[in-house]
Amino acid sequence: MNTTRNLTRTALIAALLLAFQSLRLLLPLPPVASTLLIGSLVNACLILSAVSGGYRGLAVLSVLAPLIAYLQQLLPLPIFIPLVAGGNFFFGSLYLILRRQSTLLSLLIPPLGKMLFLWGSVTFLLSLLALPEFLQRLLGLLLSWPQFITSLAGLLLAQAVLKRMKTED
Repeated sequence: MNTTRNLTRTALIAALLLAFQSLRLLLPLPPVASTLLIGSLVNACLILSAVSGGYRGLAVLSVLAPLIAYLQQLLPLPIFIPLVAGGNFFFGSLYLILRRQSTLLSLLIPPLGKMLFLWGSVTFLLSLLALPEFLQRLLGLLLSWPQFITSLAGLLLAQAVLKRMKTED
């Protein structure tokens, strides 16, 4: 694919990401439902940007997603932005590396990798910060197993979209 097409697709996917993350401001969903729905849509955007725009497109959306989440007050401190961005980039990179391998590997390893990356880095960071215990438990929970579920759902959704797009490799 040419550079203009990659840039255009990345920009369109970034606009979708922004729209999806804005849903939480518009839809009166319980926090768990909001996390599962919007997290899955955001993860689908990450995979689509990785396939359409390569590592550059993935890097842009990997940083954009937690930045928007911070601005919407979903991340309590800006120090979490690079951690979440790193988890997003790791997720998309694992998919790019494994997508030509076994379907099972390409479906399970990227979400598992993202979950473990976020769980480990957030656990370490929380041990250094003096946050209220409730907030530490909430962040530890939100950035653990729900990440696996939303990453897997987003990956499945992205694969369905990619089949429809018939993306050139």
